[in-house]
Amino acid sequence: MRVIANASVAKLAVGWLTMFVIGTDLFVVSPLLPLIAADYRTSPAQAGLSVAVFALTYMISAPLLGHFADRIGRRRMLTCCLFGFASANL
Repeated sequence: MRVIANASVAKLAVGWLTMFVIGTDLFVVSPLLPLIAADYRTSPAQAGLSVAVFALTYMISAPLLGHFADRIGRRRMLTCCLFGFASANL
């Protein structure tokens, strides 16, 4: 019984850590917009479009990835997406 509880806690901790990392990635760009705009010599409003495009892409891809997760399995889909997320953030 104790082993099952520890395994459940470990799975829950990994899930929470994954959501924290993804959530941090979603909102880390906004405070950096003035620096990004200065680096690319654009206005902060134009740099803000990158956040809008990211949100739009996220909105469109979430249902599609959910559909694929239902077809190939949630664990396999999560593993593939986390691998892609990690490689994109290197």
